[in-house]
Parts: sequence; C-alpha cells; structure tokens
Amino acid sequence: MIRVPGGGSPAKTGLLDPRMARAIDGVIAHSMSAETFKEFEGIISGQGEGGGNEEDEDVDDEGRYSKGYKPDFSPKELTGMAADSDANQAGSSDDDEVVQVVDCFDIEFRVPVGKMEAPVEGVTSQSTFADVVQAISGVMGVSSHALSLGYVFSFLSKTPKPKPALWNANGWSILVCDACAWREKNLAKKKPMVPPWYVTMQDMSDGSKAKSADATAKELKASQVAAVAGRDALELELLRRIDKEMLCSKHNHQCVLHPTGGHYNLTMNNKQKWVHLVADEHGKEDPQYTIEECPFDALNIADGPARQASIRTRMPAPSTPQAGGSGTDHFFDAAAGFLERFASGSSVPTSLPARPAASLAPPEIGSAHSTPTKKHLRSIVWPALPNWLKSLDSDVSRSQGGMSDYLRYEPAFARESMHSLGDLRDVTVAELKAEFGVTFGDAKQLLKFVEEDVTEIEREAKKACT
Repeated sequence: MIRVPGGGSPAKTGLLDPRMARAIDGVIAHSMSAETFKEFEGIISGQGEGGGNEEDEDVDDEGRYSKGYKPDFSPKELTGMAADSDANQAGSSDDDEVVQVVDCFDIEFRVPVGKMEAPVEGVTSQSTFADVVQAISGVMGVSSHALSLGYVFSFLSKTPKPKPALWNANGWSILVCDACAWREKNLAKKKPMVPPWYVTMQDMSDGSKAKSADATAKELKASQVAAVAGRDALELELLRRIDKEMLCSKHNHQCVLHPTGGHYNLTMNNKQKWVHLVADEHGKEDPQYTIEECPFDALNIADGPARQASIRTRMPAPSTPQAGGSGTDHFFDAAAGFLERFASGSSVPTSLPARPAASLAPPEIGSAHSTPTKKHLRSIVWPALPNWLKSLDSDVSRSQGGMSDYLRYEPAFARESMHSLGDLRDVTVAELKAEFGVTFGDAKQLLKFVEEDVTEIEREAKKACT
C-alpha cells in the first residue's frame, strides 16, 4: 500500500482509484530491491523509520489493517516478488529489455502465382511485417505495391466476408494474434495437438493493378523460358559443329591434334565442357574460347598423353555358308576312286555312292555334326540397341516402376557407332560416364542388364548348337 503526503492511503484520500492504488503497490514491489522493500514493509506495518501515521485510517497503532481493507499481496508474497525483481535486474538492463508477446511458430503462406499457388517459406510469428512483405513479393515476382492482399486461414471459412487485409504492420499483428489464439485453443484440449494449417493469400486489388501484375509475371516467365531455350539451342548447335568439324577419318571419331603429338579422341565429357565454355563467351567481341581452337588447359588434357579410344563398329551380319563342305569332299573322293578302278580294269561297283544330303545344304543348327564354338556365337544376331533400351523402360521390374529413362542415352550410343546389344558387352562404367554421359547409377544398372541378357542369349545359342 502507498502513503501520500498528509497521511492516509490513496484509496481513502480519493487521490487515486483503489484499483489503481493497489496496482501501484505491486509495481513498487517489483521495482525496489529486497533490502529497500523490507524498510518499506516496516513503514507499512508501523515498525520502520517514520513509524505509522496516526492519521491513517487503514492502519491501527499496532500496524494492522482495519475496517476490512486488505492489500492485494501479503508481505511474504511481496518479499518474494521483490527478490525476483532483483534477479531480473541483475541479468538485464532497461536498454536491452525484450518483451516476448507470443511463442515462435512457423506460418505457412500460399500466394497466387498465375493460376497456381506457391508456398512462402521462412515466415514465423516473430517475423517483422517488412520481412513478410519481402518474402511474399519475392515468390510472386511482383512488387508489393502492385497488389492489395487479403488472407484466409485454412481452419476458417474459405469465403469470409469481408476478408481481412494484410496492408500494414497492424494487420500483421492481428494475423499473428488470431493464429496464436487458435493454437492455444487446440493445445488446451484433452489431447493437445495443433493440426496442419496455412494462410492463403488472395489478390484483392482492382482490375488494372491485377492485370498489370499478371502481365509482369508472364513477361518475366516468358523471358526466362526464352533464355533457357536459347541457351539449349546454342549448345546443341555448337555440339553439332564439334561432331562435324572434328571428325577424324582415320579413327572415325572426333579427334584433335594433341600438343604431345598424335590424335586425342574427345570424350563426351570433353565435348560438353567445350560447348559450355564457348556458349559462355558467345556474343563477346574477343571470346576466349572458340570451336576453331581446342581449350586443352580448360579441359584438363594438356599434360596427359594422347588418348586413342578403341573404335566400336557394328558387328557385320553373318555370311550364309556356301554349299559343300565335308560332305562334298567325301563325294568327290569316292568318284575319284571309282575312275581309278575303271582305268585299271578292276572290278567296279555298279553305282556311284550317293551324294550325302549334307552336301546340298549347310548343317542345320541342332544337328549332330555342329558344335558350340565361338564361330556360332559370333553369328548371333543381337537385338537392336534402341529396341533393347525401350524394353528396359517398359519393364516394370527393371525400370523401377516406370521411373527410368534409358532410351535417352541412345543418341550418344549412335554417335559412337554402337547399334546393338552386343556392342555393350565390353563397356565399363567409367566409359559409360565419360563417353556417353550416363549417370553412375544408370551405368551400373545398364551393365547389369547387359550381362544378364547377353548370358541368356549365348546360353540359348549354345543349346541350339548342341
């Protein structure tokens, strides 16, 4: 309780409202130290310096309260509050005092982008209004001054009337308070849980501003798409030039004359990096990299030895065996013996030996005279590579549920004259990555499938030969 000049409490003298006087008592208890408050407590109870005031109608001679007046806090409670105030003052100063209004929690915004919605990340209940506006305008790609935004909570009606606006810091404070109240309501239940929720932003501007913002977003998107498409077209044209101008007739491959002498066969990785370097310099008056001169240093191939890659060509089609063979030789040997006997006057057989049927046609696969040799394996007609890659993508067990796309590597294989499954038998994972641009995971899977199918085809060929 507070005493005023002239004695008496603020409530009795009428200088202050009783509720205000009791509130001031609590403020004093928080602001003074424990030692000072003990002295103040003695003054209140009539035991400290200055004693009690005889004119105080609320305190009697023994320092007790009378006439039913009771302070909001007992002396014991006020002593504890004063001690807490001392601890708080020791830990912080008035200059850096921070008031915690609400708990920190994430607020997910969904803003309109054309006819779709895009999430805004990084906004919390303790974000400033300026940070929120910057995050929203960054996702929408439109200046914040071009739009007037209203918002709708996902846990409320989808079409509230009128929609609350997010125009200034006051609107942002209202939004945060509404979200905090809804969270506290859910956390106060028997099973405390905050369901997933978000805030949907809607453009409430007039037609002219909305059309202007929409046109700006469309122009920005169109310019980005055009830039990407132009870059891709340029790189494709440069790659075609390298394939054409660097084609070596000696090795049937794209080669450059290496500084150490000899030809260096360019890998797919070399060509792609060369294309990127030239595309970055496109349009400059004095470009550092051009198609006419190979950048050995930039490709990290200047110090290495000249590389001669083995050229893989399509396996020639098996030739049809001509009639004859061991059966024909046997027939003519018998005929020669018949003529010798006839010339010497010896007895001759009444008929020539019948020409074996085997001499009229080559031995059929599966006959008793054929054996499973490498010659028969070389005559295997391997599946065409595009058809085989397409079969991998259509096979659910091999395409990881239709997620793979092995057929996209077919153009790279075709440039290296690899047209059948048999051409992939001796390829390694490193070669698939370096020369054909196959990712590491796809390269391992491809070689696994190649081994499985090649083994099965060769096994069937051997069975047919026996």
